[in-house]
Amino acid sequence: MQNIIDLNNNVLDKSRELDNCNELDKAVRDLSVKLGFCDYSAISITKLDMDILRFQDYLSKGYNAEMSYLERNIDKREDPALLLEGAKSILCFLAAYSSVRPCENMPMIASYAQGLDYHDVIKDKLKAIGEMISVYRPDSKYRAFTDSAPILERSWAEKAGLGFIGKNTMLISKEFGVHTLIGVVLSTEEVVSNREKVKNGCGKCRRCLDSCPNGAITEDGYIDANRCISYRTIESKKMRVEEQFQIDQKGWLFGCDICINACPWSSKSSGLHLNGLNIGSIEFKMDIDSWKEMTESDFKLKFRNTPLKRAGYLKIMDNLAGLK
Repeated sequence: MQNIIDLNNNVLDKSRELDNCNELDKAVRDLSVKLGFCDYSAISITKLDMDILRFQDYLSKGYNAEMSYLERNIDKREDPALLLEGAKSILCFLAAYSSVRPCENMPMIASYAQGLDYHDVIKDKLKAIGEMISVYRPDSKYRAFTDSAPILERSWAEKAGLGFIGKNTMLISKEFGVHTLIGVVLSTEEVVSNREKVKNGCGKCRRCLDSCPNGAITEDGYIDANRCISYRTIESKKMRVEEQFQIDQKGWLFGCDICINACPWSSKSSGLHLNGLNIGSIEFKMDIDSWKEMTESDFKLKFRNTPLKRAGYLKIMDNLAGLK
């Protein structure tokens, strides 16, 4: 956090009114690089008419499972300007993380989760960027989000030219691959990067579909959460015995990297780390017996600053019981 403060103090020291949105775009890009983001682009806010129709189709098929919150705030998903009065631009940032390959005979954790909680790390950096814009444009306002608001972040990142949405429904960067996290800043300032939309790079490949052991990736390009290991081991509020459809966890305790690792674009993983994210910094190399011996207080102490806190101790223990 001190590094962010120092960077913003440097901006304050040379504060001036930027001449146009191109200069503001460059200032944002320069700071995003210093903060550790691997890519950035900004675009003017418009309504996501076609994206919302597809999102509503996804909901109508029941693919959101018990995630009822996705059914709320459809108007804001269509028009992010409703989240910030006077918003003109949406700034999209990619944070690259490394793939952490599973250890044999040990419960597996999704790569992105093997470090500090990215929500906290990324949001601090997004706020630093918003504050920098406020220095240059004192009357500006902003809001920063990463998986924390009704925003179709992948759609906006695609429209901004950061990548394409693959058959696995993830944003895929042709430069940085599949191992990226997205953060966005809404701004009342006009910031436009003028990047071209990236051509879809999936072609006839269907490795992600064929790799999913429970058929969660549909032929029409959706993720059926009812069959998804990641959803069932993190988001689902039900215990395994309460689930209508029993899935094969394939050794995954929290999240799942199967379709990501199957994607040919995963080889593009940059190995970069967002400053402060520290993927691999938390020790997850524990066998099943070690996990079973962990008390709730041990769990809370060890994983209080990681994504595992979202699932909670009881869910993790239930997931552990489902491993074969």
